Amino acid sequence: MAQDSVDLSCDYQFWMQKLSVWDQASTLETQQDTCVHLARFQEFLRKMYEALKEMDSNTIFERFPTIDQLLAKACWNPFILAYDESQKILIWCLCCLINKEPQNSRQSKLNSWVQGVLSHILSALRFDKEVALFTQGLGYAPIDYYPGLLKNMVLSLASELRENHLNGFNTQRRMTPERLASLSRVCVPLITLPDVDPLVEALLVCHGHEPQEILQPEFFEAVNEAILLKKISLPMSAVVCLWLRHLPSLEKAMLHLLEKLISSERNCLRRIECFIKDSSLDCASGNSSPRGHPPLGPVSGTLGSQWPSPPPTRQSSSFVGGSSVGLEHIL
Repeated sequence: MAQDSVDLSCDYQFWMQKLSVWDQASTLETQQDTCVHLARFQEFLRKMYEALKEMDSNTIFERFPTIDQLLAKACWNPFILAYDESQKILIWCLCCLINKEPQNSRQSKLNSWVQGVLSHILSALRFDKEVALFTQGLGYAPIDYYPGLLKNMVLSLASELRENHLNGFNTQRRMTPERLASLSRVCVPLITLPDVDPLVEALLVCHGHEPQEILQPEFFEAVNEAILLKKISLPMSAVVCLWLRHLPSLEKAMLHLLEKLISSERNCLRRIECFIKDSSLDCASGNSSPRGHPPLGPVSGTLGSQWPSPPPTRQSSSFVGGSSVGLEHIL
């Protein structure tokens, strides 16, 4: 327990410094750094909540005097608010600061501050006063038009990406590589939102004509992670595009499946078969590849129909696009 306390204090200082840097500068580099650290920061918030819920408000501020500053910086960061369950965990942490029966003006002010921050979080999308007055005049409440607005924005961008893919070498009508890269970066914290699925799919299947990959590696990694954890469901064509465009994601998917197979009961063939089908790798190996990419090839050969024979050795290899990818690079 003492070691956990020390570790949490060290993590606290690290993330306080990170949030201060992200808060002071809104550059491309800080946005990239934020996206890279979103998963780790969410895990820190979980640990923080587990500690806070065991203390009263006074004890919390004795141990973490700047906890209000840390939570405030996180709550005003749109990338953090949009990522997975971070918004929910932030709300839990803030609720731990509330004094149910405030004894003095300081505690009353703290309660008011927490209520204000909670109000900010729960109004996730904010627009100019003119837009609010216009929609109110039409008889719509924010809860009515915000989801529709997000959905329309996503569908509009997805449609633009499909046109970009069809325009081919018509450079005047094609989306610039910079904008494609920016879109993929913005999508990283939003990937698990159901309404964003069409945009994620459109980015994956939209192939540019540049010699190097345009989309951010963080985007591919986040999509692959969400697929493996069953947080999103994409068409097989989009999954194939992901694995063809970012081979580390394919390797991680294969390793994820192999770990399941090795840890499963060797005599349970039906369960092993379910694991293989659930991974989508067997479907992907027989799926027609998008134009401009070689086929995945017999990826399912590494999965094999011979289980429960001994698992593949480190010298075994699979074939991706006709080239050997040894398991020593995957395991």
